[in-house]
Amino acid sequence: MSKLLLAVPHKFTLDALYPPVGLLYLAAAAREAGHDVRVVDGQVAGEEALWREFTEGDYDYFGATVLTPLREESYDLFRKAKKIRPDVVTLAGGAHVSIVPEQTMEHVREIDVGVIGEGEQTLVELLSGRSLREVDGIIFREGHDLVRTAQRELLDMAEVPMPAWDLIDFAPYRAYEDVVLDGISYGEEPFLTIYTSRGCTGSCSFCSTWWVWRKWRQTPAVKVVDEIDRLVSLGVRHFFIADDSMISDENFVLEFADEIGRRELSIKFKIACRADKLTPTIADALKRSGCYEAHVGFESGSQKVLDALGKKLKVADNIRAAETLHNAGIRVYALMILGSTGEDVQSLNETIDFLNRIRPDAMATMGGLMLLPGTRDYQRAVKEGLLNDDFWLGADPFMYYTKNFSRPELILIGRCVEDRRHLWRRRLLHLQFALYYPADYAQVMNVGRLYGRFLRVYSLLPRGLRYLRRKVGGGR
Repeated sequence: MSKLLLAVPHKFTLDALYPPVGLLYLAAAAREAGHDVRVVDGQVAGEEALWREFTEGDYDYFGATVLTPLREESYDLFRKAKKIRPDVVTLAGGAHVSIVPEQTMEHVREIDVGVIGEGEQTLVELLSGRSLREVDGIIFREGHDLVRTAQRELLDMAEVPMPAWDLIDFAPYRAYEDVVLDGISYGEEPFLTIYTSRGCTGSCSFCSTWWVWRKWRQTPAVKVVDEIDRLVSLGVRHFFIADDSMISDENFVLEFADEIGRRELSIKFKIACRADKLTPTIADALKRSGCYEAHVGFESGSQKVLDALGKKLKVADNIRAAETLHNAGIRVYALMILGSTGEDVQSLNETIDFLNRIRPDAMATMGGLMLLPGTRDYQRAVKEGLLNDDFWLGADPFMYYTKNFSRPELILIGRCVEDRRHLWRRRLLHLQFALYYPADYAQVMNVGRLYGRFLRVYSLLPRGLRYLRRKVGGGR
C-alpha cells in the first residue's frame, strides 16, 4: 500500500471557490485499489495546514493538478514538497501537463512524473510500483532524457469510481452569489460541482477540451443520480453540473430527469451547455428535475465571429436556444467572448443587438480571447507573432488576442457590455464609462481619463475607438 497526498495550492482561485473534483476522482480510484489517500485543499485549509499534513504524514507520493492560468501556483507546490522531502515522488497532472508535457518537465525539475490525459488508471498503476516504462500516459526522466510512454486508452465512464467526497468538508464551497429560489436562500448552503460527461461534442478554436479528453463520453444517468442521491443524504441540495456537454444526448437528459423524479430528490442546479443542443423537450426535462440556470456559450452575436471561433452554429440557433430556456422558466446566463479573431466594430454592435434580442438574465464577458496552448487560436497567434511557446515559462497566467483591439480597449468594452443597465438603454458601446468602473488595471484608468473628457462628443463606438487609439498610442 502506498500513501498519497493530493493537494490544491492555497492560492488557486480565478473567481470562486470550487471543490477539487478532479482530485477526488483520482483519490477514489487510488483508494479503491487499496492505497491510503488524503486530499488537502489549500484554499480552505491554508498553506500552513497543507504543509503540516505533508510533513507529518510520511507520504510516498505527492500530487497536484496544473492548470495553465494557475500553473506557477502548482509549480511552487512541487518545489516546496521536494525541498521538505527530496525522496517523495511528485506527480503532476491536468490540462497544462497534458498539452505541453515536455516543456513542463524541462521547466520544473521538481516534478518526477507528468500524467498525460485521464489520470485514474494511470495513478493506480504508478502507486502499485509498476515500472514507469510499463505505465501508459506518462512522461518521466531517465537520466538526462525525457521518456514519454504510449497514449492511455480512455476509460469507460460507467467504470469510473464516484468522487471521494468524504475526503473534504463541504461547508466552505458555496455559490459566489446568493441564490434565492422558491423563497429559499441557497447562498449559505454547500454548492458542489459535479460532472455527467467528459469531453465535448464541439471543437471550438479557443478551447483545449478536445485535446485533453479526445472525445465526448457520457456517464450513465443512473450513476450520475446515484452520486447526487448520496450527496443529498449528506445535506447537499445545490449543484453546478459543469461539464461542457451535459445535454448532448436527449435520452440521457430524459432518463436523468425521470430518475431524479422517481427518487423524489429535491435539488436545485445550474448547467453549462452548447446552444445547438437545446430543445424544448430537453429544457422542460431540466426544469422539472431542478435546473434553474443555464450557462450558454453564445460567444458572439456576429456570424462572422462565430464561424471564426469554429462554433458550427448560426446566430439564429443561439436566439432559439435563449427563447427555449426563457419559455421553460430557466435563467439564461450568457457567456460571451469580445475581441476574438475577426472581431471589429460592426461585429461588436451585432453582439449588442443580439444581447438586446435575447435579454439574458445574467452574463459574463471575456474582455478578450484568452489564448491557451493546444488551441487553434493559440496556434494562429503564434503564426501572427503575438507570442511563442516560451510565454508559458513566464509568470503571466495567460495572454489575450490583441490583434484587433488593444488590451485596455478590450477591458473597457467588456465592462461596458456587462453593465446591463446601460446595455439595454444604448445601441452602441460607450468607452467613456471607464471612469464609472472600479479600476484594477492602471492602463484602464489611463484610458478612462483620456477618454472621459469626451463624454458627449465621442459617444459613438467607431469614432471613440479611433480617438482612443490615437491618444494611447495603441493605434491599429
